[in-house]
Parts: sequence; structure tokens; C-alpha cells
Amino acid sequence: MTKPTARRPKRGSRDEGRDSPLFVRSVEKAMTFIAAFDAGHRHLSLSQLAERVGTDMSTAQRFVYTLEKLGLLRKAAGTRLYEVAPQLLNLGHRYLVGNELIERATPTMLHLSKTTEATINLMVPDGVDIVYISRFHSRNLVNAEIMIGARLPMFATASGMAILARMPPEDAEQILASSNFTRLTNFTETRLEVIRKRLADIRKKGYAVAYQETSVGDISVASAILGADGAPVAGLGISTSTLTMSLQAAENAYAPLVMAAASSLSQRL
Repeated sequence: MTKPTARRPKRGSRDEGRDSPLFVRSVEKAMTFIAAFDAGHRHLSLSQLAERVGTDMSTAQRFVYTLEKLGLLRKAAGTRLYEVAPQLLNLGHRYLVGNELIERATPTMLHLSKTTEATINLMVPDGVDIVYISRFHSRNLVNAEIMIGARLPMFATASGMAILARMPPEDAEQILASSNFTRLTNFTETRLEVIRKRLADIRKKGYAVAYQETSVGDISVASAILGADGAPVAGLGISTSTLTMSLQAAENAYAPLVMAAASSLSQRL
């Protein structure tokens, strides 16, 4: 009987290099305790943390105690439940203040915000997702629940599709092959053949459009920001409400603006 071949991690994935002697698994373990908290699990007991992480109570107790002493977890007031602590924001803040792209994009985003009175988003790829790293809200904001650090699947967002379209086709295909094609709204396109056709169209036009694919009532137009090597490093997007503009009107108004802004930023990176 032929012995099954172990699946090799994809190039550039987080699984690559995990077997290296340089990989510290205790650090990975500590991060899983922090990642156990989300919008649906804001307060967790020690036993719940152990269950969500998949470890025994003794191990959970040691890790939670350490994270609590480091100020990353704390007891919720008047309870024995744990929650993430404000100290954790310091890590995210270090990313934001140390990010050159955010610094350079901020004046451009502010100008677009004043010019269009729409929401302006700066997003970066991370695995199969796109992550919000800067945002200028408008009074017609549709998806108010999306904050800095929020992530969405690349295939469902205008910025994500703009980035995928500027990647080498084999890299884009690898991301699509690893994606979970779950519909976020009734408008989310999950058919792979349609997504591939959209990417081909985006490559020709230079921008992407998403119509209510992540939030009902939202229209987004985005273009990719390229690094010095020509590879996409981020997506710059303009979002508005279906109550204020039609899809065609938003595309006509915002596509030239977002492409010009993304091109200008690309030249400065």
C-alpha cells in the first residue's frame, strides 16, 4: 500500500516554516489564547478558554496567568471571566504608527474624503483576506461595524479584487484555491468562473467595483497600490451608499479618482 504523501504548505503561507527549529511554539500557543476572543466570545472562563484553544486546564491556567500579568488579558469587572485588555491595543498602535504606507496615504485619503464626501478605505492583503488599516468615514457610512483591523475575504471586496488582479495569475489562483467562498450577503459572488472573469476585466480597466457584496447598501470602487517592484501592496477604495448613488454613477464618479490616487501613491513607494 502506498504511503500517503503529506500535504506541503503553500509557498508564502503561515504554515511554511513551522517545522523549523527556530519556530517557538509557546509563542504560537500564547497567541491562540488571545485569538480565542472575538465578537461572539467577549468574556470567557478559564475552562472555556481551554476548550476553545484545545488544551488542558493546567496549561490554560499558566498561559492565562502570564498573559494577565503582561496586561494583555484581564478579569471582567465583578466576574471570574476573562477579556482582552486595552494593553493589547498598544501592539496594533505600533503597527499603525510604524506603517509608512498609512503615513503617505493619509493626505491623499483626506483629500478624497473632502472631495467625494464618501468613505475612504485603505486595505492590505493578509493571506486570503483583506485587512482595514486606515479609514475616513462619511456621514453616509453603511458598514459602521467595520473598524481598523477588520478583515474580509479578498474575493468579496473591491480592494481585494483589485489586488488579486494585479498579482501574478498563479498567486491569485493560489489565494482563490484557499478561500472559503461563503456568501456575506445575497449579492456576494462566490462562483469561481465568474470571479475569474471579473479579474480579467479588472486587469483591463484598472479598478474593481463591489456592489453590496460585503454589506447591504454599500457600493465600493477600488484600485491597487503597487510597491517599487510592481507588486500590489494595498487597495485604496471609495465607498458610498446605494441610497445616495446608483452603481453606474458611483463607478463613473469614483473610478478616475481612485485610480489616479492609487497611481500617485504607487509612485511614492
